[in-house]
Amino acid sequence: MERHRPLLALPMILVGWLLASVLAPRAGFLERVAYGLLFTLAAVPLVAYQLALALPAFISAGLLLAVSGAFLLGLAWPSWRLGRGVLPPRPEPWELGVLALGLALGGFTWLHHNDAELWLSLGSYLQTDKAKCFYMQTLSFVPELNVGRDPGMVRRAYEIISTPGNSMFTASWMAVLGPWTFKALQAGFHMLLFLFGTLLLRRWTGSLLVAVVVACFAVLNPYTLWIEVLDRNVYVLALTPALLYTLVVHRERSLLHGLLLGLLGGLGLRFLPLLFLASVALIYAEQRQPWRRWVLLAVGVLLAFAFELPHLQHHGFHSMGESAAVPGLLAGLRTPMLPYANGVYYLVFLLSQLGWVVAALALYGALRWLRERPVTGVALALMALLPLVVLAGQRDWIEHDKTRIFIMSLWPVLCFFAAGLRGLMVRTGWGLRSAALAACLLVVVGVDLGARASDSEPDLSSLERKPVYQRETPAYLARMRAVFAPSGALPSYGPMADKLRWRAKWAKAKLVETTMLAGRESPWIERWLDAEDLQVPAPLGPGDQDPGWISLSVDLERLVTDPAAAVVVQEAPGRRLVDYAEPGRVFDIHHKQVQVSWQAQPLPVTVLAQRPDIGVLRELYLDLNAFVTLERDELGFQKVNLVQYELFPERRQQGLATSMTALPWMDTEPVVHLRIPADMRVVVRSWLVNPSEGVPHRIDGWFIELADGVPHTRFVYGEPESYL
Repeated sequence: MERHRPLLALPMILVGWLLASVLAPRAGFLERVAYGLLFTLAAVPLVAYQLALALPAFISAGLLLAVSGAFLLGLAWPSWRLGRGVLPPRPEPWELGVLALGLALGGFTWLHHNDAELWLSLGSYLQTDKAKCFYMQTLSFVPELNVGRDPGMVRRAYEIISTPGNSMFTASWMAVLGPWTFKALQAGFHMLLFLFGTLLLRRWTGSLLVAVVVACFAVLNPYTLWIEVLDRNVYVLALTPALLYTLVVHRERSLLHGLLLGLLGGLGLRFLPLLFLASVALIYAEQRQPWRRWVLLAVGVLLAFAFELPHLQHHGFHSMGESAAVPGLLAGLRTPMLPYANGVYYLVFLLSQLGWVVAALALYGALRWLRERPVTGVALALMALLPLVVLAGQRDWIEHDKTRIFIMSLWPVLCFFAAGLRGLMVRTGWGLRSAALAACLLVVVGVDLGARASDSEPDLSSLERKPVYQRETPAYLARMRAVFAPSGALPSYGPMADKLRWRAKWAKAKLVETTMLAGRESPWIERWLDAEDLQVPAPLGPGDQDPGWISLSVDLERLVTDPAAAVVVQEAPGRRLVDYAEPGRVFDIHHKQVQVSWQAQPLPVTVLAQRPDIGVLRELYLDLNAFVTLERDELGFQKVNLVQYELFPERRQQGLATSMTALPWMDTEPVVHLRIPADMRVVVRSWLVNPSEGVPHRIDGWFIELADGVPHTRFVYGEPESYL
C-alpha cells in the first residue's frame, strides 16, 4: 500500500494557511484556522481541476505539486510583507475549546461515513469504463485507473447530467489520499460547517452558547447524519456559512465573495445554489457596496464558475431535468410510489427530521429576524424558499436520494433556529414571548398534520420516464404514509435505519470492497490496497458453528397489511424456501412468485443463498421485485434474471442467456418458510428498479430481528446506501 502519498498534502496545507493569512491578516485564531481549512480543501484543487479539463490531463501528484508550487511563489512576497503575521494568532480559551469540538465532530463524521458507495463505483468503473455518477466522474481523472487511455477522457465530466464541480475536490484529493479521500472530505466539510457556523452565529446572536449548540446540531441532526456518503449538497451546506461569514465580516473582499459564490453555484445539483445570488445581492445592497465591488463580485463568480460553461453547452441551464412549463402545476401532483405530493414532500420530510420544537423555534426566530434585521432576514428566507419552490415544480421523485437535495438550504433554517434560541434568553417580555412561541408551535403542528392528511393524484406519466415493475396500490401507499419519517416533538433519528450501527456498516463496506475488487488488476489497487485484504469470504455453510437453528415463517401478505403478525417462529414449518440446517437444501438461488393484495403484479421472491453477506453480516436477504422467472426449461427449472429483462422485451434473449437456474417451485402461497441460524437477521427488500440501468431507484425494506425468541418487524422507507 502507498504510505507516503498523504505527505503530499503538506504543500496544499501550507498554501491554504498562507492564503488565509494574506486574505484575512487581522483574523483571530479560530477564524484563521477555518479559512486555512477552507483554502486547503479548495484552492489547489480548483486550479488543478480547471487545468486538467483545459489541457486536458489526468490529475496526478505531480500536477498538484506544480500548482502548489505556483501558489507558494505567488504568495512569497505578500507572506514576506506580513512577516510574523503569518504565524497563528494567540488563541483565546473559547477558541481552543471550539476547535477541539470541531476536531471531535470531524472524527465522528470520519467514522460515520459509508465507503460502500466508493467501492461500488470503483468496481463498476473498472468493469464498464463508464462515469454515471460523480463518484465515477472522480475516477476518470485518476491516471492509475486509466492506464493507456487518452487524457481527453477527463472531459467526460461534462457528459453526465450531474454538475462536475463536486468532483473538483475529490478528483484532486484522490491523488493524495487515495481510498480515504471521500471520508476525509466528508470530515473536512463537516468541520467547515461547524467552525464557520459557530463564528457566524456568534457574531449574529452575540451568544457563544447558542452558536456552538446550533453549529453542533448542524452536523448531528438526523438530516445531515442520514446522508452518510459524500454528497454535492453537503458541500453547499458546509460552504454557505463560510460565504455568509465572509460577506458580513470581510465586506471589502468582493473577489473572495465572488469566488465562494461561484464555487457554490458549481457544486449543487444543476447549479441550484446560483439562486443564492439573490440573497448576496440583497446583502450587498444593504451594505451599500460601491459599483466596483459589484464588478469584482461578478469577476470572482466567473473565475470559479468558468469550467462549468461547457457543461451548460451539453445539457442546458435546467435545475433538475424534469419540470413543467409552470412549476406550480406539479406542486400538487404526486410521483407514483411516493407517499406525498411534490409540494409537501420536502416539507413533511424536513419537519420529521427537525421535530416540532426545533421547527417552531425556527419559525419564531425567523419572525424576530425579519422584525429586527429585515433585509438579512429576507436574504436568508430566499436561500431556503427559492430552492424549495424549484424542487416543488419537479417530477419523478421515486429516487430516494433526491431527498438529499434540500439540505443545501438547511443553513438558513438553522440560523432562524439560533435566533429563536437566542430569543429564549431575553429576560423581559416572557408573557408575549410565550404566546408567540405557542402560536408558532401550533402553526408548525397544524401545517405538518395538514400536509400528512393531504392527498393527490399520481402523475402517471412518471412511469413512462421512470418505469418500474410494480404499481402502487392503496394498501402499500397507506403503509408508506404510516411510517414515512413520522414527526414528533423532537428530531427523529428513526428513518436512518442502520446508519448509526457503525460496526455493521463498516463490515458491509468492507464486504463490498472485497466482492467488487477481488481478482481485479489495476495499478491503483496495487498502489493503495493490500492484496491479502481482498479475499472474498466464504458464504455461510452447513458445517459452520452456529448458535442453534430457528424456523421462521414470513407472511408476505401481512408484511404490509399487518406487519406485527407477519413473522412467526414455528417448530415445524411447511416447505422451506431456505434451509441451512440441511446441506442438500442450500442452493445458489431460490425463487418463487406469489400473489398478494398490496401489489397488482405477481410478487417475485428471491434468495441468493450463497452470498458472502450471510456468513459475514449474519443477514439473509429476501428480495422482492428484483428478479423474475423469464421462462422454464424442458425440465421445469426456472430461468431467473433481473426484472429489467421482463420490462424490456427486446432484452429478453440476453436475459435468458445470462439467467440463473432455480429449482421449480409449485408453492404459490404468500408465505416463506426459513430455517436459519438463530442469530441471523432477515432483511426483506422491495426493489423499485430502474430498468434502463438495472439499479434501484429506491429499496423499501423490513428488518426482522429476534429478541428472546420473539420476532420484531420494522418497515423502513428507502434503505441505506450500503444496501444499494
